[in-house]
Amino acid sequence: MRGPYRNGIERRRQLVDAAWGVIARRGYTRASLREIAQEVGVSPAGILRLFGSKEALLIAVLERWWTETQLLGDRVEIGAGAEYFGSFGDLMRYHVQHPGLIELFLTMCTEATDRDHPASTWVKERYERIVADAVENLAVLQRDAGVPVLGRAHREREVRWLFAAMDGLELQWIADPAMDLVGHSDALFEMTLRRWLGTPGAAPDRVPPASVAASPAAPQAQAEGAAVPGATVRGPYRTGVERRRQIVLAATELFGRHGYAGASVREIADRVGLSAAALLRYFGTKEQLLFAVLDDWDASTGEWVDSPRGAAYVDTLERAMAHHDENPGLVELWLTMCAEASDPEHPARDWVARRFRRIVGELDGALRQAAADGAVAAMDADRREFEARVVFAVMDGLELQWIADPKLDLGATFRPFLRLCRERWAGPAVTPSSPAAAAGRGPRGRGPRRNSAPTP
Repeated sequence: MRGPYRNGIERRRQLVDAAWGVIARRGYTRASLREIAQEVGVSPAGILRLFGSKEALLIAVLERWWTETQLLGDRVEIGAGAEYFGSFGDLMRYHVQHPGLIELFLTMCTEATDRDHPASTWVKERYERIVADAVENLAVLQRDAGVPVLGRAHREREVRWLFAAMDGLELQWIADPAMDLVGHSDALFEMTLRRWLGTPGAAPDRVPPASVAASPAAPQAQAEGAAVPGATVRGPYRTGVERRRQIVLAATELFGRHGYAGASVREIADRVGLSAAALLRYFGTKEQLLFAVLDDWDASTGEWVDSPRGAAYVDTLERAMAHHDENPGLVELWLTMCAEASDPEHPARDWVARRFRRIVGELDGALRQAAADGAVAAMDADRREFEARVVFAVMDGLELQWIADPKLDLGATFRPFLRLCRERWAGPAVTPSSPAAAAGRGPRGRGPRRNSAPTP
């Protein structure tokens, strides 16, 4: 191939590569054509001549994401049943070895809360596709292993838990790249496949070494004035606190929908009938407003889980999930901040990492106390951290699916998962009679073959 046509194709590839990096790091809304153009050394007008619009450029990026993920399927023979699920470990390794895949996908998932976002339909259809594929392959797996095949609704719930855990672990890894994502994923796949093959209480043989403190961290201090005033407060001070509260609520919605940089101070101010300058008199800077929003979010969520200890702490997680179901803005804000935390310069990056450490530490400590009380079996520190990470990963991952499809019953999907966790924690692990099959190395599935990777 020669001449201008070849040069145009090469330029398009360069722009898609540049847009991928910028959008994964900053999100679609925050990524400007000027910033993408500077990465390649062209003008924004040059991008529009090749793609027509910023939206068309995003679609090209998503098509490249899909192609890159499918490259795993070109190198690994993807079958059905055990082979299909056995490829998940290879997929996670591929994601870790190719920076940008995870960040781009999670950024699109969180931005999909805005139904006008050009990736909203893409995210929803992707979840529908991978869930449908996995539901059919779970039937093949169980049929080939000679165990009872779960009903379709039960299979859908099981694979939703698995995909939720994978997505949620990736969110944790973005916040703390030192986390052993592959090790946690391998242990998750082993535990899940053992349960599907008839050992409900089975835990993985090996889990990654623990990396968080066992005792929960102290709650973070609230932003000054962020609390709702008491009934006895009167006069201008009360008016000022109420105005701050209105600003925080408006910022929570807009940060959750558009991201931190995508939501302007002017837009937030318009929501509460103020000028941008007047709004900043309450908080000083946009960054300080974000910290006030995060503290308020933490207080709203923390009231459901901060007090109980031991086994009672686990019960509060159901109530926290129900609270999130009733307050979608809280979910959108948290997940948006998690995805944006891949940007080292994001002001919420440290906050997200600290919060993950704290909540994992809280559940770790609760399991330790529950074992001392005789409510669950004793676990070592590695196992407690693994269990805590998986629980919060499933919570976050289900919320990502719920954002894509609000018809998903969040509470009804999470409650049985937590019940399975309690059953597993109640006793020692059970070793399956066929470890090879449990690890996904069983006989070739006899279902319809797959020509591409499962792309969870």
